[in-house]
Amino acid sequence: LRTPISSLRVSFGLLKDPEAIRNNPEESKRLVGNIERGIARLERQASDLLEVGYINTGSLSLIKQPVNVTEPVLAAMDISKSTAALRKVAIELEIEPDLPRAIADGFRLTQIMTHLLSNAIKFAPVGDSVVISMESGDFASAGNPDDPIAVGEKPEKNPEGDPNALIVRVIDHGPGIREAHFERIFEPFYRITDEGTEGGAGVGLGLAIVKGLVELHSGKVWVKSTPREVTEFGFAIPLI
Repeated sequence: LRTPISSLRVSFGLLKDPEAIRNNPEESKRLVGNIERGIARLERQASDLLEVGYINTGSLSLIKQPVNVTEPVLAAMDISKSTAALRKVAIELEIEPDLPRAIADGFRLTQIMTHLLSNAIKFAPVGDSVVISMESGDFASAGNPDDPIAVGEKPEKNPEGDPNALIVRVIDHGPGIREAHFERIFEPFYRITDEGTEGGAGVGLGLAIVKGLVELHSGKVWVKSTPREVTEFGFAIPLI
C-alpha cells in the first residue's frame, strides 16, 4: 500500500505548488492522471485484501444458480479490454460447442477470469495473444500435469462419456514459471521476482483469490509452464 500512497502524496504536493504547474496545463493534467491511477490502484488492493480476508475466514458465500458460463467469461474480457489494448495483446476465445450450463456464482466466475486474464496479459509479450479455452470434461483428470499445455486447440464436444466439469484454461506465451514455484504460486502475497525469468510481479493476491473462489465452487486450480515458451493457468468446477 505504501507505493501508491507515496505516489499520491508526491503528485498532490506538486499539484498544490503553483510554481510547479504555473502556465503548464499539461503538467497539471499529468499529475491529476497520476492521482487517478493511484486511487484506482489503492481501491483494487483494498478490495483484494478484503476478498482474501473473507475467503480465509470462511465468511464469503456464493450465490449459485444455473449459469451460461460463456457470459461471465465475456464480462471478464470486457473488463480486461483496455489493459490488453495498451499492451497490444489480443484475447482469443475457444469454446466447446453446446457447452452445458453450470450451477455457479456468475459474478465470482467473472472475478476469477478477470484475475487470470490480468495475470496473462501482464506477462504476454507485447503484440502477442492470450487464449481462453472452455470445455466440458472429466473433473478427476482435469489439470493432469502430464498432459500437454492446450495451445491452439479447438475444443470439440466428445459424444462419449458424461462430462461432469467445466474446464477453463488461460494460456500465454510470456516468460513462464519454473516448476519450483508451482506449489506456492497460489498463496497470498507470494511473488516471483528471482532470476529475471518470470517478469514483473504484483502484490501477490490475484491468484490466491482465484484459488479461494474456485475451491468455494468445489473446484481445483493448476498451473503448467514451459519457461520462455508457454504458460497455462486452469481451473475446473463441477457442472452440477
